[in-house]
Amino acid sequence: MLRKDPVFAEWLRTREPFVWNEVARRFSRQIDPEFVRKVREYQLQYSLCGGTIETGDHELGCYIALVLDSEEECRLHMKYFCDLLPSLTHAFERSYPRGRLTKREGAVLELRAKGHQVKAIADLLDISPRTVKMHVEAIKEKLYTDDLVNAIVIALKLGMIE
Repeated sequence: MLRKDPVFAEWLRTREPFVWNEVARRFSRQIDPEFVRKVREYQLQYSLCGGTIETGDHELGCYIALVLDSEEECRLHMKYFCDLLPSLTHAFERSYPRGRLTKREGAVLELRAKGHQVKAIADLLDISPRTVKMHVEAIKEKLYTDDLVNAIVIALKLGMIE
C-alpha cells in the first residue's frame, strides 16, 4: 500500500513526522479512492507517521505509524511521538536485524524477478556476470533464504522491490 500512497511519498520528500489524515486531505485528488477505503477499513486514517531514512546505499530505514483514535489525539501526541521516534526506530531496527538491500542489489533482484538472465543483467548494469552472481548470493543471505524465488517473494512482501 505504501508505495502507491502520495502521503508516503510526501514523507520521503520532507522526512518529517505527520498525521496521515491531515496530509491526505492535501493530496485528496491524487490518492486512489480504493486506497483511502482500505486505510479506513484498517482504521489507519488517524496515524502519526514518521521514521528514519538512511543515506548511502540503503534507501529506507524505518517507517513507523502509531494509530490513535482521532486526528485531535494525533495532534496532541505529536511532540511525544517526535521525541520517541529515534528510540522507536532504533529498537525496531535492532529487533528486525535483516540486512537491507543496497541499490545495486535491489536492481539485480528486480531484473531477476522480471526474468532477466545473469548475462543480460550484467550487460544492463555494466558489471560482470560474476558480480551479478555475487549480488544474488548476498541478497539471499540478507533475506535468510537459499532460494532465489523465495528471495523475490520476501523482497516483494517487504517492499524492497516493486
